[in-house]
Amino acid sequence: MFQGSKLKEQRELLHLSQESLADRVNVHVNTIRRWEQDKQSPDAKKLARLAEALTTSVASLSGETNASVLEEKVRNDEDAKDRLIINNNDIHINLPDRPESFEILRRFFDMQIAKAKSAAPAM
Repeated sequence: MFQGSKLKEQRELLHLSQESLADRVNVHVNTIRRWEQDKQSPDAKKLARLAEALTTSVASLSGETNASVLEEKVRNDEDAKDRLIINNNDIHINLPDRPESFEILRRFFDMQIAKAKSAAPAM
């Protein structure tokens, strides 16, 4: 189920105003306000546009992902010692803390940047 608090949290994390998010999703700013206050919920199409505009997932905006559960699992996992763990919404990276891990991470982010550039509309 959609959670307005997750929408607001992600919007503020990206330093977006309600107005700029409304422009990105092609809705009126009052619609964003109602969604954030849980007075209304976006339909599936608009929810997908919101997730894309906020660089997150529909699952994250719906509260279906829970970072605290994942963090607790990692804390209790003995194999997680001496590992590089990065958790950002739906991306969870768990690599050995060795120099080659950082190379893998760099390549991963290079691929994500290239993917984002190719998906961006041409100017």
